[in-house]
Amino acid sequence: MKLQTIERKIQKLREAQEVSFILLQERGLYPVSVYHIERGENYTFDTLLKYLTILNAHLLINETEVTDLLEAGAAFRALRVEQGWSLASLGMATKLSARTIINIEKGRGYTKKNLIKYLSKVHVDFGIKSLI
Repeated sequence: MKLQTIERKIQKLREAQEVSFILLQERGLYPVSVYHIERGENYTFDTLLKYLTILNAHLLINETEVTDLLEAGAAFRALRVEQGWSLASLGMATKLSARTIINIEKGRGYTKKNLIKYLSKVHVDFGIKSLI
């Protein structure tokens, strides 16, 4: 499943659970952040993971459950290496700097915009695991 599909599924999950924007805000996730995710706009990937946690769900990356940026980054790096991409070759193919790629793979925070460039070459299958 692609990241864009995950964004749509998160919205449906929120609606099915009848989670209000007030509850999300009380848990530190502001409506504008929710809108960015649900509309597929740019956001920090950490916000997506936080949103899933509030909804009692976890992100799956190639069927591996991830709950934070460090786990996600490690999964991304493993897939990049498995698919034969070096830092330099991926950087040239995606126009991302080596520093940005390293930031993604070390879980140092990044935006959807940069992750989409990364994912344009490193193929990842996303999923959602509901905890309830």
